[in-house]
Amino acid sequence: GGGGGGGGGRVVVCSSGPATRGPGGVAADEDSELFDFEEKATKEYVDELSITIAKLGVSVDILVGGREAVGALKLAPLADATGGVILLLEDFGESFFENLSAAVRRPASNGAIFTVRASAGIGCTRVIGAVEALSKAAATLATAPSLQAGDSASTAKEAADAFRLKSRDVSQSVAVFLEYTGDIEASHVHVQFVAWFPSPEGGRVARCMTRRIPVAPSTPAYLRGVDSSVAAVLAAKKAALDAQSDAVGPKEACKRVEARVLDVADVFARRDADGGSLHDPFPRELGDFAEAMYHLLRGPMLGTLAGHEDERAAMRQLFLGAGEALARSMLVPRLYVWRGGDVFEEIPPADLALRSVDALVLDHGTDVFVWVGHGVAADEERFAAARGAAAGHAATVAAGRFPVPRVRTFREGSSQARYMVSRLMPLHRDAPHEQDAMFPPVRSLSPNERKALMESFLLTDDFSFFGWMRQLGLAAPLDGSSVKLRMMSGDDTSTTASSLIL
Repeated sequence: GGGGGGGGGRVVVCSSGPATRGPGGVAADEDSELFDFEEKATKEYVDELSITIAKLGVSVDILVGGREAVGALKLAPLADATGGVILLLEDFGESFFENLSAAVRRPASNGAIFTVRASAGIGCTRVIGAVEALSKAAATLATAPSLQAGDSASTAKEAADAFRLKSRDVSQSVAVFLEYTGDIEASHVHVQFVAWFPSPEGGRVARCMTRRIPVAPSTPAYLRGVDSSVAAVLAAKKAALDAQSDAVGPKEACKRVEARVLDVADVFARRDADGGSLHDPFPRELGDFAEAMYHLLRGPMLGTLAGHEDERAAMRQLFLGAGEALARSMLVPRLYVWRGGDVFEEIPPADLALRSVDALVLDHGTDVFVWVGHGVAADEERFAAARGAAAGHAATVAAGRFPVPRVRTFREGSSQARYMVSRLMPLHRDAPHEQDAMFPPVRSLSPNERKALMESFLLTDDFSFFGWMRQLGLAAPLDGSSVKLRMMSGDDTSTTASSLIL
């Protein structure tokens, strides 16, 4: 479909193999002495093609079916340059055609311009998403075409940071990073975002949003004002961008995530008078931020949940442009327990929820899992009710999402159940008081029920959140300020912010 404002459109590429030097090209043989040459030639071809298509204002989505490694990192420049996505699907079955149908209906780019302005002392340092930075002159021309030639240069000096939006799909977003550039004496600062859309009549329409943000007078006030859920998504997008970079890579990106958590503790944690070791817990107000970083490191973008680097690279590419709701679910899974009828209650994403008497639904952004315990499956009538309710709830959480999530249903103890169990925090290794803090529902179990639940788990080497914090030399907060509910609620309670997601 064509985009507005002359030109534009969307191309959907369906593939089953690796990137080559154009249609009909033969895939490089890893055993060949020409392998490095073929790989370099393929990269150059994709890079050149990306530039050409981007100039036309065309977005490219790449859907790959099958289990062959396709080289997602080599294809990423084509999707990145055009505001598209890369989806790796298991086969050319139902999920493939659901996503193909959704992809062709996505709106094409129409050449919209996005600008950022801020008060003195605040600067826009980075923008992540389907955008392209514009020069001040180009931004002035695009946002003020009616200016006389003599006025254009003077206005360019005052131009804001400006970017061309490569996509206008509501499932995607732009992450804006703001930092202090100097001391701020005022009690508030202002940040303004303006999107300029071409109209069918040849004119332009501007949509403006201005935020007035209070300046925190003290460290405790600053901590109270931080929206940890937004901070976590932004930090994760930075990490994903690092992992996609040849200069950094996944391993170094993981080290940087841990270093960021240590930096937060170093800056905000209270220390004793003699400046010795850290005695107080990690800052309570930022406990859910640390927990989100824990999920990032063991999740499908940087961890081992995705078996091949191709899958991790494609997941990161999708996350970088994902809208806020999808990004939150991709970062921290959301777990729901069936309470009968069509009622589901959200609970912390932990393995202590795996009780045989329950049925669970786990939403991890691109995948939705339905787990049915033995106790539910043993009763045919209850089993049918649970499956029906879970299917309905899975459809509700996945509604309108792109890519269309895969929904998998399995019983407790089945081989496929590992796909869901591996995404839950292994709290069964923690001390009882730590379990109580991270998973409050476990407090309602009798001693015998609790003992039986602990004995049902297999021994693993995975760190729990508390174990991970301890190996970093930090003590996690024990007051239940976990990401488990607050982060996933979507409530906007922040009073200050250093970055925003649009």
